[in-house]
Amino acid sequence: MLRKTFIAFLFFCSSIFTLQAQEFKAGDIVFQDLQCGPLCNAINAVTKGYHGKDFSHVGIVVNYQNQLGVIEAIGSKVQFTSLNIFLGRSFDATGKPIVIAARLKKKYQKSIENACALAIASMGIPYDDRFLPNNDSLYCSELIYAVFLDAAKEKPLFK
Repeated sequence: MLRKTFIAFLFFCSSIFTLQAQEFKAGDIVFQDLQCGPLCNAINAVTKGYHGKDFSHVGIVVNYQNQLGVIEAIGSKVQFTSLNIFLGRSFDATGKPIVIAARLKKKYQKSIENACALAIASMGIPYDDRFLPNNDSLYCSELIYAVFLDAAKEKPLFK
């Protein structure tokens, strides 16, 4: 699912870039290489990546309780994570976070406000460690797909 979401996602993004924490905006989609062992290695093996970099995790930047952070399906549930914690999980050989951000093209940005609200409302939903759709739990790319699906009024933004 991450591979399909990522490939389709590129079509809807105006840019893919590396940001400092203060440059993120609500609605940015952040891709990360967690380097979490066999599970992340398996995800990396079946996903395309971007410019030679692998990404095993994805979340959405939101403004929650006046703090910019990431809503992500990780651990046992969907949760809010501060940008500093998110960016501090994995680093390349030069010490830079292994994270890229994507921002939707202007014509799709009307979906961002509702997608962020749905992501926030998803907090507490169990993490889907079976990676199956439609089972009352979510894995990371399924969360992103779902919040933009609902934001688009049942018409998928990502194919």
